[in-house]
Amino acid sequence: MDNYDPPRETRALSATVYAATDVHPETVALDASSLRDSTRAVYLLDDGATVRPHYVAGWDKAGMLWLQPFPLSQGTRPDNGRPVDMSSWAIGPRRCYHVKIVGE
Repeated sequence: MDNYDPPRETRALSATVYAATDVHPETVALDASSLRDSTRAVYLLDDGATVRPHYVAGWDKAGMLWLQPFPLSQGTRPDNGRPVDMSSWAIGPRRCYHVKIVGE
């Protein structure tokens, strides 16, 4: 929860991961109601083997966020076939949370 090493404060969050389909990318539903500026942040999801950046694709008033991975790869989007274009993305968030994923 802060930039100190080791961190002085951490949080335990609940999340559900929905696998990618031919039309939609992987989506993570995350209960971020206890986080500050949760909708204006980038989330680094760390499964122990890889760390992947996710952006907030949607949210509700209760604090539930829907995260999707940044479209970092070249090629076309699976939902509409258009080329992946990162030129309009502003990747300078107000906050960045490093989320370590632990299974049930």
